[in-house]
Amino acid sequence: MKKEMLNKIVKKMEDLLQKLPYDQTRLIRTSSCWSLVPKIADKIDKWENAYWYCRAALDRPEIIAEIEVVEYREKQSEKARKKALKIELKTWRKLARGARLMADEHKSSWQNGSDDSAISCRDYVTPKKALKTPYLVVDSANNEGLALIEIERERTYSRTSEWRPSTRTSCWLVGRNEAGSYFSHAIPANSARTVAGALKWIWKGATIIRRQGDIAVAAGRARAVELPWGHQIAKSDIATRAAVVTHATHPDMTAPGAGEYFVVARRSTAADSSSD
Repeated sequence: MKKEMLNKIVKKMEDLLQKLPYDQTRLIRTSSCWSLVPKIADKIDKWENAYWYCRAALDRPEIIAEIEVVEYREKQSEKARKKALKIELKTWRKLARGARLMADEHKSSWQNGSDDSAISCRDYVTPKKALKTPYLVVDSANNEGLALIEIERERTYSRTSEWRPSTRTSCWLVGRNEAGSYFSHAIPANSARTVAGALKWIWKGATIIRRQGDIAVAAGRARAVELPWGHQIAKSDIATRAAVVTHATHPDMTAPGAGEYFVVARRSTAADSSSD
């Protein structure tokens, strides 16, 4: 703001404040009538704030410049945060829709009874973050991150029924695999509030090193497991002399070596959903 403009504003503010001396404004502020004249109160506050801001800009312009820089950064940060939230909302809804988890909304009817379904996102992990531990999503063009989706279903009965309304909550880890197909993995509703917590339950608390769909390799003592359908141990790789696990959808994965073992992902059932 130019110095001439600041001087003009200060002069105008001083003229306005002289018409309503400070003693009078203080009297109005402390009187019982103050609450009855909010418009006057707002005008006085705006006049005084504008006056002292302009005086400070004239006397110490460097301070005002610093304040404006901080305010600008805060505004940009808030703008970036809102943009990220908007992208997050759009992405997790896309994942849920792809995994066919989008709930239909119906209006309740106490007279006839109905089912209401509400969907929400407990946690979302961005594609970039999903590449790191403990998520270990395979980097591909189909990586859209991971989301923990909650579906709450409320069932109401007719007015003449003796049954009370009941609510059931189910939870799903959703994402997109390397082939571009969306997946949904059920977990107990009360087991986790974050994607990391859901994965901890799925992998039975093990810290996985590498992953191939529903199986992974973790560090620890070897133990016998039965691999799910579609995962097969092929001949050893010529370069590394290590066995390779193959699958039609997922990339090949090196089989467990010394001090490693297979972990098969566990999946929740309807009985694990919370209800009341």
